[in-house]
Parts: sequence; structure tokens; C-alpha cells
Amino acid sequence: MSAVEVEADAVPAAECANESLAAIRHLRRVAELVAESDDAAAAWFVAKLSEYEASRGARFRLDEILNLVSRPGCRNWYDIETQQHRDHWLRFAATRHFAGRSVTDQAAQIAVALTEFCKGDDSDWKKARMLAAPPSAWRGTVRECWFAILKHNDGDVPSARTIRRVLSVVKE
Repeated sequence: MSAVEVEADAVPAAECANESLAAIRHLRRVAELVAESDDAAAAWFVAKLSEYEASRGARFRLDEILNLVSRPGCRNWYDIETQQHRDHWLRFAATRHFAGRSVTDQAAQIAVALTEFCKGDDSDWKKARMLAAPPSAWRGTVRECWFAILKHNDGDVPSARTIRRVLSVVKE
């Protein structure tokens, strides 16, 4: 590519500048709005945004200042949160739909039921996996649990061993 050719997907510099200026202005406005609150989280946000703006020359990223970037060897916040949601739905399914059974039996039966839910080209999961939320007809049913567990596990059925480990942890 010569110096005068421009990539077809390239965004003009002025458009990028306008987007980033709009973003920082929105963030400043949010900081103004929450600064009036006595909430500790609001004060934290205002302080972090101030720290970010003060670091201009150092080229820090906002996600770094907000501690959203995991340190080496640590898991990302979104992976941890997704696993927590999956684990919640596993516990909910066990207590709601498999109550009165041992943890080992619950785990085995959940793993089998999830596998059955996914089986076949015309399975409920294959039809619904692209949806953001389960079909309304599934609300309050075991299929809502299966949908949520699979959505929070990248569409994979967790093993009975993983389910047993989750169900063995007592939550307060």
C-alpha cells in the first residue's frame, strides 16, 4: 500500500477525535452528577476519573486506572462474574428442581439433564442459544435454569464434577 492509499476500513482522524471528546465529556458529566451523592462508590468514581484526567501525559488507560485490567495470573472480572452467575443458576436448579437428593445425585442429574437439553439439531438450546434471554414461556421452569447455565458457560455443559464442586460450596 502506498503512502497515499488509505485502508477502506480506516476511520478519519476527525471522527475519532469527535468520538473520544464526546466520551470524555459524557464521563465528566456523569462525574458531576454523582459528585453530589454521599455514596462511597460515587466518590470512588469521581476520584478515579480525576486520576485518569491528571495522567494524560503518562498515557494511562481508564480501564487500568479503574483496576479493570487483571494482573498477570489473575482472571478477568467478566470471567469471574460469569462463573458466579452460572454457579448461582446451578445452585438454584439443584434446590428448586432436585431438592432432597445428595449433592452427588444432584450434580449427576443436572449434568444429564443439561446434556439432554442440548442434544439433537432441533434441541431447545440450539433454537434459543442466540437469544439474550430465555423465551418467556420458559420463565419459572427448569428450562430457564438450563438456558442461564449454558449462557454463562459459553454453551458448554459443565461436568458433573464441576457441578458437584459448585453445589458443595455453602453460600451465605
